[in-house]
Amino acid sequence: MTFTASHGLVGIVPGEALAIALQYLELTKQAYPYSETRWKCAQVIADEWNAGKRHRIWLANKAIVAIENSRRQAAISTQMRCRAQ
Repeated sequence: MTFTASHGLVGIVPGEALAIALQYLELTKQAYPYSETRWKCAQVIADEWNAGKRHRIWLANKAIVAIENSRRQAAISTQMRCRAQ
């Protein structure tokens, strides 16, 4: 798999990292909406790649953590709104 994004990033390692992250997120039912999740993972991987990180597992983990943290923050915000009403 070759990774291509609007960031101009192309390579095998980022593509593998993206595939690893998305597979994990699919298995744990966190990959939906899929296109949004894929885009966010790709952005995180591209940013880390541009910062000099080159290990596919490390890149995948960064993307997974970013998704999980954003979902956690969204859930907390929803709970806070519900309690405020």
